[in-house]
Amino acid sequence: MNYPLFLTSPIDQSISFRFSRFPQDHCLEKAQRLSQFSVVWIQEGNGDLQAEFTTFPITKNTLLFFEPEYPFSLKGETLSGIVMNVHPDFFYTIKQQSEVSCDNIIFNRDKRSSFIHINDKDLPLFDNLFQQIELAIITEAAGQFDLLVAYLKILIIQAARATLKIHAHATFSESLDTTHQAKIL
Repeated sequence: MNYPLFLTSPIDQSISFRFSRFPQDHCLEKAQRLSQFSVVWIQEGNGDLQAEFTTFPITKNTLLFFEPEYPFSLKGETLSGIVMNVHPDFFYTIKQQSEVSCDNIIFNRDKRSSFIHINDKDLPLFDNLFQQIELAIITEAAGQFDLLVAYLKILIIQAARATLKIHAHATFSESLDTTHQAKIL
């Protein structure tokens, strides 16, 4: 398969949706400052995420979300995964069709990016979602746009749920630690 895959707007032929695999398409090694939302799924390897002026270590099974114009790059010899770039008009179609309030958890304007480590239990769900998104962009058929919108909604909701699970577990663990410490004191 030749990457990247594109879906263009029927109105002005601009790129609405871009799907690529790396390292085949070395699209993330240089600093990016795209006018689209970016979703990166690290499937294998370890490396570094350079975001603005900070470097963060990243590992496999990490999902990254970036708002438009957020500068980032990924470096690592063993990194492989998927990157999707979604035009803001395409993304806002998702928001207009229903109340996907989960996007505020994922695309948080205060942070401008989110990093979510996906646990082993949820891993098959996310692998399947990305496979379905790839299949939907390859298959030019009736309802292609609607299918991609639906899969992106599901991806955002599932990522928000994974984020909330992580935060709930951390908060619960912190409260256990505090309770345990109080008993010791």
